Amino acid sequence: MPLLVEEAAKLSEADLQRGIIEEIIDKEDLLAVLPFVGTSGKSYDYNREKGLSEAEFLSPYDPVPEGAATFEEVSTKLRILAGDVDIDKFLAETQSDLQDQVAIQLQGKAKAITRKFRRSLAQGDSALNAKEFDGVLKLAHADQKIDTGENALSFSMLDELLDAVPNGADAIFMTSAHSRSSCVAACHWRS
Repeated sequence: MPLLVEEAAKLSEADLQRGIIEEIIDKEDLLAVLPFVGTSGKSYDYNREKGLSEAEFLSPYDPVPEGAATFEEVSTKLRILAGDVDIDKFLAETQSDLQDQVAIQLQGKAKAITRKFRRSLAQGDSALNAKEFDGVLKLAHADQKIDTGENALSFSMLDELLDAVPNGADAIFMTSAHSRSSCVAACHWRS
């Protein structure tokens, strides 16, 4: 009886190397710039600036006009973002000779949670999903948004958008496609 390929394959080991080649790489600079703070209770409460009182130029002995800033109290319900990884103890112990099964699965789950958080931070809408938090797109005021229509975002539009952020912007949050097109436009602009 001839040796079948399937049977021969059982008796031979592939040259399996330690490590995983990640097909999807995440570079997570976003989490480094976010000001995460601890809180207790069921919500995070803060005051949002609503309006400022104006100042006036005066002549000597003119009365100083009164005015005060106004604020709006905002209460944000805390949300839970979690994922579960079920790893069979037997498989983790017997099949972690080359790859640590637990570490690989936990790393993958952490990557998935980070992606979900990033999407929600940009586009989250508690009106559509009551378990999700509102993202920047929903929280930003109308005067802090620019509708480009069918046009690409230009540098002058980007400047206008950055100028609309009180006290300036610490970071620019954009898709990698927007980032690439901005870099290409900057290279063409320089030359």
